[in-house]
Amino acid sequence: EMFFGGCPQRDIEWKTALYRLLPCHGTIFERAAHGAIGWTLPYDFSSLDLIIVAQHIQDHLATARKPRVKEVLSHLISSCGYGARIEDP
Repeated sequence: EMFFGGCPQRDIEWKTALYRLLPCHGTIFERAAHGAIGWTLPYDFSSLDLIIVAQHIQDHLATARKPRVKEVLSHLISSCGYGARIEDP
């Protein structure tokens, strides 16, 4: 419920972030499904990765005075959520 409830105090920013996150998650998830063709190492990305990044975005929107959705989303995807597990050479 918390995930789909969004962030009532920043609904537009939440919808924008989710709109940017979902295609990225879909691309990463589908690429991983192709095994060695998609990545040089196998990864087990799941919907849990999406939920974790979305919850971090919700936390940021709820606590930041001036949220920076684009920068936070980029950091969460590349460093914290998905990118933290990628070890491609």
